Amino acid sequence: MEEQEYFFQTTEPAKIIKHFIAGVDFDVELVQVALPKLYRHKPIYNVGLYHELGHFYDNDYKIVKHCLVMEPSLKPEASHLEEYFSDIIAASYTGYAIHKFLSCLVPDEKSCESHPATKDRLKNIEDFLEGKTNKYIDIFNKVITARGLPEIKIRFIKPDIHKCFNNIRPYEIKSIEEVHGILDAAWEFLEMAQKSKDSPWCDINEFEIHRIVNDLVEKSIRNRMIKEKWEHATS
Repeated sequence: MEEQEYFFQTTEPAKIIKHFIAGVDFDVELVQVALPKLYRHKPIYNVGLYHELGHFYDNDYKIVKHCLVMEPSLKPEASHLEEYFSDIIAASYTGYAIHKFLSCLVPDEKSCESHPATKDRLKNIEDFLEGKTNKYIDIFNKVITARGLPEIKIRFIKPDIHKCFNNIRPYEIKSIEEVHGILDAAWEFLEMAQKSKDSPWCDINEFEIHRIVNDLVEKSIRNRMIKEKWEHATS
């Protein structure tokens, strides 16, 4: 079942590794986040991992718990608050990519005990990206400000990938912000390519277009990683 789900692991692997291997130390916290095996080579679906990192952030800093202390009337919506918060974290790094992702995977999901209705989640994401507020965004901001944590803001740059991708070439990612933003750009490009009447996309079936776009995103990110490793390699 786990091979078909996104989730984060609450066990801290660094503590386990240090217990068995003497002299090993970590100056960063390790977070285990699982991606469904089905999407291993489909990076546009990595936006789901940003949502799971939102859950980790909430779990680590107790954002929703503090929200409920500050606004007790929201207690019946506790689980929904967790989802709304994680969606906003994902949107802060991937823009409308998380919106399109939810629209694609769970377009008509109704509200239940653990999750809000998809239409409400999409509206919450839209409000955040358009700079609007609502009762959820408002309470999140109040808690984050009160706790002195970094504000939730747009942390991506959406690159213009059209020229490269239309020529079936990877895009040269210029910054860490574009690493995140290429996911937003790729979802937008995929929709365009699937509707395009221009070459090369008009001659390629929908499944193959999907594969090619994912492949170009993966190669673009890998090229960025190789370049960074090369630039920071020790001589």
